[in-house]
Amino acid sequence: RYLPFIAVQRLMQVEKISAKELFDGLGISGKAGKRVLKRLLEMHESSGKGLFAEDFNVDDEDVVLRLNENATNYWLRIKEIALSTVEKVFNSSEHPLMLGEGESWLTVLDMNAINLMLIQMLREQALNRRVLVVGIAKDTSASDYIRAVIPYAKREGVIPKEEKLPNLRHDRAFLTILSSMNPDLFSVPWRTLSYDSCFTTLVEGDTEVPLRAARQVVAI
Repeated sequence: RYLPFIAVQRLMQVEKISAKELFDGLGISGKAGKRVLKRLLEMHESSGKGLFAEDFNVDDEDVVLRLNENATNYWLRIKEIALSTVEKVFNSSEHPLMLGEGESWLTVLDMNAINLMLIQMLREQALNRRVLVVGIAKDTSASDYIRAVIPYAKREGVIPKEEKLPNLRHDRAFLTILSSMNPDLFSVPWRTLSYDSCFTTLVEGDTEVPLRAARQVVAI
């Protein structure tokens, strides 16, 4: 399913490559490789023949693949767009969500696309530097404070035991209320304990066991 896109990524790294070299690099058989070539040809046709520099026949024995120049530089342009958007959002004095001369707005779909590009760029850097990325989380759905931290704090006497748990589903709402009501105690921007913390794997237990494992087995 994803092999054709991996093949395109490989083609972006070389000027040209034979079909056999491509198959060997992907670790696939000639039969599987032929299916990849058929899919690549479909992508080439659907893009108005804008993917490859020359047409090819999947049944030929000596197929040589070379991307169109515009396709070769596609990822570089995508990265430039993503980084320029980040620069505008965080460092520009202009409205961060306005495009061009105030003609259109960045939509939720636009921001999701930019985030996807940035995650792919992060993945690239991680592979190049041979490091493992740990702790990408979505704070908007984190619930560690409400689910585990507050019950534990009550058990340890940090919070009075008669205090009721906040009737909220996630930490973002909880911290938003706390920081707005107590600005001297909670400085913004804040972050939750949802990154790299033991509380992520725990939930409230009973009177004898204040916290218990959220699951018997944690899948990695």
